[in-house]
Amino acid sequence: MPLVLEQYFLTGRFHATRWNQNPFEDAHGEWPPSPWRLLRALAARWFEHARETGDRDAEPRDSLLNRLAATPPAFNLPTDARQTSNWPARGLKHYQPTSVEKSDKNQGERWVKRAQTTLVIDGFTSVPPNLPVLWIWSEVNLGPSSAELLLLDQLLRRITYFGRAESLSLLRRIPISGTCPAPNCELRPDTREASPVLIPDPGQPLNLDVLLAHSDDLGVKGRRIPPGTAWWYARRPALPRAPRTPPVRTRPPVSIIQFAVGGRVFPSRDSWIRLTERFRGAVLDALARILLADSRAKFRYLPHEQQAQFCLLSGKTDANEALQGHLHLRLWLLPDHSGAPTRLVCYRSKPFEAVEQDAFLAASELPITWQYGNADWQLRLVPLPDETALPHDCFATVSTWQTLTPYVPSRHVLGRNGKPRAGRSVADQVSDDLAKVGFCGAIITVDEGSRYWVKVHRPRPLKGGPTNDLKLGYEVRIQFAAPVTGPICLGHSSHFGLGLFVPAG
Repeated sequence: MPLVLEQYFLTGRFHATRWNQNPFEDAHGEWPPSPWRLLRALAARWFEHARETGDRDAEPRDSLLNRLAATPPAFNLPTDARQTSNWPARGLKHYQPTSVEKSDKNQGERWVKRAQTTLVIDGFTSVPPNLPVLWIWSEVNLGPSSAELLLLDQLLRRITYFGRAESLSLLRRIPISGTCPAPNCELRPDTREASPVLIPDPGQPLNLDVLLAHSDDLGVKGRRIPPGTAWWYARRPALPRAPRTPPVRTRPPVSIIQFAVGGRVFPSRDSWIRLTERFRGAVLDALARILLADSRAKFRYLPHEQQAQFCLLSGKTDANEALQGHLHLRLWLLPDHSGAPTRLVCYRSKPFEAVEQDAFLAASELPITWQYGNADWQLRLVPLPDETALPHDCFATVSTWQTLTPYVPSRHVLGRNGKPRAGRSVADQVSDDLAKVGFCGAIITVDEGSRYWVKVHRPRPLKGGPTNDLKLGYEVRIQFAAPVTGPICLGHSSHFGLGLFVPAG
């Protein structure tokens, strides 16, 4: 019948130093517990047993200890046990007194003797207090009513700590009626890369004088290990690793995402669109990488049928046609009080989903170069909280609006002969654009003296198509008969920030 002992560490910590080691220099400590330590604990508790019961017959004790020392046990260790040497902050830290020295009179202190201290680390093994350590002797057969077995139960009952005194422990024998528990840690003499454990040498008889000797006794002092012992090695069970699952993001849908714009050199007002159109391309590429799980994916290289899932951001249908209904992305570059473009606003009437928000955040991690051939003129984007107020109230309900960014007519105002075309004046085109979005009955005032050249968004140039990306922009004021609610974005490249109206100041 095999012998199985069950041991609990009640405080969840096992403090024990390997033989001949300084307790404050042994960062690893002893794990699994040493069979030599168990034999010493049993032998020491025999004297308490003899004093309390009056039974001083040493023959059952010697027989029990010899049978336990004949073969090393195997262990079933809790897989959650961890040594503090594997943690970033090892063990417990406290100050240890070193010497007593006189105080320094030069520092104005009174003459006293003061204990000097040093900070030391007390390592231990963290063992779950509800999980036992099983000691398993598969070849030790003690009779069910033998004197050795009865004595073993009495000695185990008296062991209240194991290792150092703060390692409170509970040891007891488990009656085995069926299959013996399977070990997950065995001691071997030749596995040097594993953890060393001190055991009584199975090839030598047990020397009780050495077993009960103090570490300063002449027969033990100065030796690497006590006579009649040996280092065997235990390969501990691997720590359990929880499967890594990607965090589930629960971003609430939002219609506005804002970024603070920072950099050394900001683009001039006529080139603001360079920032918005390049950021849009970075967002589409980031979305392609996320949806396709391909770190090299680029939106512009995807087939048209795969671009259908990007339509609300790209502004194109799966047939590569313009998306109707003004549901796709709008990018506004808003200036601060000094006129510098320091706020990038991403808006869509249909709220952005979580994966789209991830694409915006991924694109903002990359710098944006707004001028070719000059890497020093880069801008960085910093995401802002959803509660951040807009620098300009584009969603107000007022009757008078004015351009914050220049309005660019979608059609040519002048003909080839340089004369104005009928029905294509700037005011006419503003009125037509207002009618398309459902606003009618407005008085439109165009400041002809404010016009200047601005860059507009051009898709990839087609053979025979226009190559010039400069057009005239105008400052426009709109007076409605009744208050209307924004946003109002009109004209060429309005989805990239041009033709944005704000309440008139």
